[in-house]
Amino acid sequence: MPSPFYSLKALVAETPNSSKLRPSRGRANFVLVLLSSFWLSLARGCVTPILPLYMNSINLSAVEVGASFSAWGFGTLCFEPLVGVIADRGGRKLLTAIFMVLVAAFYVVFPRTSSLFGVAALQFLLGMMFAGIAVLFRYTVPDTVPDMVPSRAYGILGATYFAAAVVGSVLGGLIASVSGYASAFYAGSVLSMVALLTLALSRFPTPVQRLQEKDATRDALRGNIVWLALLAGMAAIAYIALTLYFSLVPLVAAEPPYSASVFQVSLLVATFNLSVLVFYPFVGSVGASRPTRWILGGLLVGALAFCVPLLSRTTAFIFVSAFLGGLSFSMLGPLSLSLFVGLVPSQRRGFAIGIYGAAEDIGIIVAPALFSVALVGLGVSAAFLSIVAINMVGFLLVAAKRPGSRRPIRNSS
Repeated sequence: MPSPFYSLKALVAETPNSSKLRPSRGRANFVLVLLSSFWLSLARGCVTPILPLYMNSINLSAVEVGASFSAWGFGTLCFEPLVGVIADRGGRKLLTAIFMVLVAAFYVVFPRTSSLFGVAALQFLLGMMFAGIAVLFRYTVPDTVPDMVPSRAYGILGATYFAAAVVGSVLGGLIASVSGYASAFYAGSVLSMVALLTLALSRFPTPVQRLQEKDATRDALRGNIVWLALLAGMAAIAYIALTLYFSLVPLVAAEPPYSASVFQVSLLVATFNLSVLVFYPFVGSVGASRPTRWILGGLLVGALAFCVPLLSRTTAFIFVSAFLGGLSFSMLGPLSLSLFVGLVPSQRRGFAIGIYGAAEDIGIIVAPALFSVALVGLGVSAAFLSIVAINMVGFLLVAAKRPGSRRPIRNSS
């Protein structure tokens, strides 16, 4: 079976975003949906960089901080497939609005919580809400631009998120430095409501109807089950890096020998986000013809990213690590998602996005648990090297399955 990694353009040609298949809502609606995503991502960006520091201020240990972020991952893992099934049936805009209101409420409650149980419970619930919103936006955005290759649409959506995260991480760090941690949470709540108001102006279009026959597509899906598993693995590895740069790497950076300040920690997260902002849409646009090379390269860059902090125990090397980590995430993300969704019957697109998201959630769960245990038990070097090993295992698996043939896979209809 030829690898689908060589055939993203061919696969998209089989499942086009064609305006002939449904009425277009116009580019203005595309911008509104992206703006809503931007405001919500800005809200999350204000809170994410200061979360580990806030938890440290209420005397939670590194293991407990890792456990709270794992709780986020469990929330998303439980919820994303369910939201995907609901998305296939409709009601996506109303569901998105409900999730945004709940996010705003949870951010108000968060700074009033000072126990591990309370923090973990809120992380679990926020994980559920953001997971649901992610599935619904991923479902909707390609349908708002019927003439655009899906990987490019996902790349633009990802760039929107990380643009907001760059601004939000700096904004959150400044607010926390000047007014305290609680003010950053309240800012996140207000921005979540702005996202809701923007969402109210948009329209969620009718889903694209793909060209494949259902049975033929399911036959192709069964024939590509190994590649679906590998793509899910790439999602998990990408989100291992993202989770660590949003959680425990900032905590390590704040301690000796790196000794970064609160503002430097927020800039560290901004560096990761800025890297993704630059490279994510670029890879989504240009990587379609040779996705294998980009994915293999992303795994190698990911391994390098977690080696760099061990070369010199200085803040500058942590920043280089964050930049490389963002590049690795960008090389793995949009192509894996587009391929995974494209290989699943269009009638089950929401379910496919939910399952792919669940694979990302496994990375969110594994990352803080593995890294914090290695950090406490074996030290900083062992913690970073454990992530290097995961990237190299992924590289070897993909390289081993890469076939010699470059003929594109084509789903017969």
